[in-house]
Amino acid sequence: MYLIRDPLSKVEYAVKVIDKRHILRHGVAHRIVAERNILSTISDDGVVKLYFTSQDADSLYLGLEFCRGGDLFDQIHQFKRLSVAVVKFYAAEIVLILKTLRSYGVIHRDLKPENILLTASGHLKLADFGSSMMLDERNAEERAALVGSCDYVAPEILRDRSAVLASDLWAFGCIVYRMLVGQPPFRGGSEYLTYQNILSGEFDIAQVSDDKHAKDLVTSLLVQDPNGRLGARCISELQSHPFFDGIVWESLRQAQSTSALGPSQKEVESLDLEADGEVSSMQKSFGQHIINYVDPSEPV
Repeated sequence: MYLIRDPLSKVEYAVKVIDKRHILRHGVAHRIVAERNILSTISDDGVVKLYFTSQDADSLYLGLEFCRGGDLFDQIHQFKRLSVAVVKFYAAEIVLILKTLRSYGVIHRDLKPENILLTASGHLKLADFGSSMMLDERNAEERAALVGSCDYVAPEILRDRSAVLASDLWAFGCIVYRMLVGQPPFRGGSEYLTYQNILSGEFDIAQVSDDKHAKDLVTSLLVQDPNGRLGARCISELQSHPFFDGIVWESLRQAQSTSALGPSQKEVESLDLEADGEVSSMQKSFGQHIINYVDPSEPV
């Protein structure tokens, strides 16, 4: 990822650079196309915007909305256990994101704190649709693909490699647990042991906050049968859960955020452009006049 700024409009973009050799070597061209199509189709405050695409002989470029607040992992890493009030706010915003994905028939398949970004005002946006797929585009190859991150992958994907809409609900349950506890519910000493823990379905609910509604929400999501998860039939089931009492869904994205962190300097620095061959290639692809390097020391 690279951070660029249009010198005329001063708009910043996070540019995702994808090596064409990697695409050919791993046979993932269909996933790149799917990511572009999904981002081009979805228009929602809870999903990062795709502003432009380009390519040259070596790379593909996706110009994405830059979220200056870092990601949800930053929040968990700094505070370990988030307060119930903060978790309630973040979880509610993720519910709205899942509702949007459901309306478009999209399974994200890699829902995790690192892919949930924060805007400068502290609201959430979902990113990285490289593993996502549309329900009406599923094929045998995609059903056989083990995608997603170890700590958040749903048991049905491990068993028969078949992701469903409710697979994202499992990941959501893992995220809520991690926000409340500070670590994922099924993590083992290795990837294999983590998968075994997921398949067993056993996790320590006692580690969750004393809030009974928080515990009930987690146990209602981390259900082995995807059809039995809260929200599997309709996302409104989630919205009606007592944990979200007091949430005004219609104005949630206009409400003041409970985010405790400011912009992540580490996140900005990791996206900063270096004067290397990749930058030169982007300049040729985009045109020198629309690309500018961003110095993370500059004032926002």
